[in-house]
Amino acid sequence: MTREEINSLAMAMLAYLEGRAIQWETSADPWTDFTVGEPNFTGTGIRWRPKPEPKRRPWRGPEDVPLPVCWLRIGDGSTDLITSVSPNGVKFTWMNCEHKNEVRFVQWNDLTRMHYSTDGKTWLPCEVTE
Repeated sequence: MTREEINSLAMAMLAYLEGRAIQWETSADPWTDFTVGEPNFTGTGIRWRPKPEPKRRPWRGPEDVPLPVCWLRIGDGSTDLITSVSPNGVKFTWMNCEHKNEVRFVQWNDLTRMHYSTDGKTWLPCEVTE
């Protein structure tokens, strides 16, 4: 075994012990999720690895915003309804200190500090899975 193969096997074993998903591959089969029984880490011709985490990236365009109803949570904990999206960012309603609604605009790169919700209960970073 090469150092790379040993490292991959060790990482797969650790992931399995921690309850994370693992995958196996042979020369005849592509990477496949391991889902049944106990893995046989001593089998020959089988390569193991932790299942790769999905890649996430910040919102960067209108197609990333889960509309029609989406709220933003800003650092101070306020929640604001997104009213429109554009190639440059999003507009949302915001209640100012006089309790009057204002429309604010945030550029895409500034949304990385914010979270969103489509149900008002579950809050996630303003990101998409690629």
